[in-house]
Amino acid sequence: KKDTIDSPSAVMHFTYDCAPRTRVTFVDRSFGDDSHLWQFGDGTTSTVTNPVHTFDSAGWHSVMLIAYNLCGNDTVVKMVNMVGMRSIIIH
Repeated sequence: KKDTIDSPSAVMHFTYDCAPRTRVTFVDRSFGDDSHLWQFGDGTTSTVTNPVHTFDSAGWHSVMLIAYNLCGNDTVVKMVNMVGMRSIIIH
């Protein structure tokens, strides 16, 4: 009997702190991945499973999670809008 390895499926969730609202906790809910890469849309990256990231500027940030395994990779992108650094809108 052979084991089958499927490509990973990238899934992300996140929450933000009330003070400061510039800090966002990202949660990797991917499955089938051996490793992952977060790109926060502001030139910074992380390989931590569930990183906490602080955005330094207001505006839209394209946050990308890439999940990897031996069979390939999968990517999910969410837009995070740091509105006047007082609130966050997620699309």
